[in-house]
Amino acid sequence: PLIDLDRSVCKGVAYFVEMERHLERGDNVVILANHQSEGDPHALDAVMSEIGGIPKLAEEMIFMAGDRVREDPLVAPFTLGRNLLNVYSKKHLDDVPELRAEKQIHNRKAVKMTQSLFKEGGKCVWFAPSGGRDRRAAATGKVE
Repeated sequence: PLIDLDRSVCKGVAYFVEMERHLERGDNVVILANHQSEGDPHALDAVMSEIGGIPKLAEEMIFMAGDRVREDPLVAPFTLGRNLLNVYSKKHLDDVPELRAEKQIHNRKAVKMTQSLFKEGGKCVWFAPSGGRDRRAAATGKVE
């Protein structure tokens, strides 16, 4: 199995339960993480459902993710069945210069969709800004 559920521990279940209470009242919950790997949504689902006993939170969580989770053929399978809002990072806006305007329009639509979801209320959105983890320092050429 991908996760050894018999030997795994889920700490902080009380926080997840509190988040569910907020969502049931119509409040929004925002989770900020340092980085999201492609397997995180499925790992969270397994841990929250099987160990934490709180499957609804994982099933309904919305993940804000970069374009690669949708477009990269090696990564896309990991996001199947997940609630995703995709955006193009500034780093990738000019990968194909003639698509820049289209990507910017897409990003504006994603922001409007996020606003709409928050206005509905009762939404949990996981944001994982990279914080520059994949950028090389100009002086050294090393990833910082």
